[in-house]
Amino acid sequence: MGRGTETEEALRARLSAALDEIHYARTGKAPEVDREASIGAASPKTHEKGEAKAVDYVIVNDRVERAYLILESLALGEESVESDDFPSF
Repeated sequence: MGRGTETEEALRARLSAALDEIHYARTGKAPEVDREASIGAASPKTHEKGEAKAVDYVIVNDRVERAYLILESLALGEESVESDDFPSF
């Protein structure tokens, strides 16, 4: 099923996986939370730049053209690329 037509259960599973990925990127650790309780619960504290333990760079894909330029710069080995902050949610 495509987006907009998926079941509630499929949507919850996709959101749970996304929350797990964000948690891992922020902390470098697998999450130890109740998945059902985490959807719609209070957001974890926003981390400052440089605190991510599992990733070197964060690219927020809020504007495709901007995200592409950052990714291209990283792929070309440019050293002046700054990481985005993790978005709060």
